[in-house]
Amino acid sequence: MKVLLIGPNYFNYVRSIAAALEKINITVNVQCYGNAYDGCNYLQKKLNFLGIINIDEMHAREWNDHILKIGAAFKPDICIICNGMIMSSRSLQTLKSNGAKLVLWLLDGLKRNSQLEQNISFYDRCLAYDLLDVDYVIQKYRIPCNHVLSSYDPAIYYPDKQVRDIDISFVGKTTKKRLEILKEVANYALNNNRTFITYGNYWGKHFWKKSQFRQKNAPLDLYAVNTKVSPDDLAQLYRRTKICLNIHIAEHDGLNPRTFEILGTKSFALVDNKAELSQYFQIGKHLAIYNDVDDLLEKIEYYLLNSDLREAIAADGYAHVENIYDIDSTVQKVWSLIAP
Repeated sequence: MKVLLIGPNYFNYVRSIAAALEKINITVNVQCYGNAYDGCNYLQKKLNFLGIINIDEMHAREWNDHILKIGAAFKPDICIICNGMIMSSRSLQTLKSNGAKLVLWLLDGLKRNSQLEQNISFYDRCLAYDLLDVDYVIQKYRIPCNHVLSSYDPAIYYPDKQVRDIDISFVGKTTKKRLEILKEVANYALNNNRTFITYGNYWGKHFWKKSQFRQKNAPLDLYAVNTKVSPDDLAQLYRRTKICLNIHIAEHDGLNPRTFEILGTKSFALVDNKAELSQYFQIGKHLAIYNDVDDLLEKIEYYLLNSDLREAIAADGYAHVENIYDIDSTVQKVWSLIAP
């Protein structure tokens, strides 16, 4: 059985899926695409800004031409496309006409990727991590759709002996909701002499934007690291952290991968309260939740002062996700759904 696996080059998720498929003896050709602007020079970006060229369209066109060549040579039985915003209707139709079963695996919610819907009817099956998307896809498009919970890759997120020298950490995309919460955490850290670090794209590549960020978000600028972090470095950060914050994006109803990745490193997770959490975890035993900013700050202080309890919860959380919510187990379940 041959699988063509396509998706964004983001936090190693697609390559982790590929490795798990190979463990069950599936021949996998994995194709990951990057950001359209990564390989562009200054002139190209300037022409794009002026509207003379369109970098996004050029990148998508080149990528789809590449995929059609790969598909013609590889002749996959199944194409698993993670998210798939970049895929054109022509590419999907060609792959399907050549005999491939098309599976859309949503690693993100449709609310944030509505452009996916213009091509969703080409797919034979959909996998969604957000429960609301399952019913939506089934009812609107009459396509079989299954709920697939997020998971973690134990090859990256695993326990290791490490001094926990950071009190609080957070990594994630910058959103209004997250900024408001993180500013309060920064105030708490400053006033209570706590170590705090957060990675994200806070002011981009222009140094003068850092001043603007400081004016609007002080004292968060004291703790913000304006850069992306690799999966390996993220796992190491979790291992060094006493309290790993997980703040979901407002548009998401499902549990994000951070929920499982933190626990996979045997670290303590403090998560914003979501109804789905109680379906898979015992709150207070496997992880802790908070309801609002005041509750968050109280619980940060409480769990920093109660290290034995914090470490016990982290240990129970790790034992709970190990061998159940790892990527290998998830891919085995997925394969049982999509295999011919």
